[in-house]
Amino acid sequence: MRMAKIVKHSVWEKVKSMPEKRAKLKFERKFTEVEMEKLKRGVIPESQEDKWFILYEDNILYFYRAWSGYCIYMIKFQKKGNEYNVLEALANRDKQQYEMDDETDNKILISMINRLLQ
Repeated sequence: MRMAKIVKHSVWEKVKSMPEKRAKLKFERKFTEVEMEKLKRGVIPESQEDKWFILYEDNILYFYRAWSGYCIYMIKFQKKGNEYNVLEALANRDKQQYEMDDETDNKILISMINRLLQ
């Protein structure tokens, strides 16, 4: 897994849009400008062990499964002063693409974000 300077959708050909079947997660958190700069770098998978392609574009942090290209999570942000607030966190609920529950998805998101902020 490689942290990039800035990742765009065009870097990864496999990406697919978030399906209409989705759930709003109860994910609340504020981020500093320094933290957001880390999130905005994104992640480009480099080996088969790397499971995620992550990018930030237009105030949304996208989490794609690297192999399938399915969009699993989207976090929408709003900047207020020196902080970024989570406006909405969405999880894929198309059972053909991904199947999980809200509680597990929240734990996964927290874990991935904490890893990105290291």
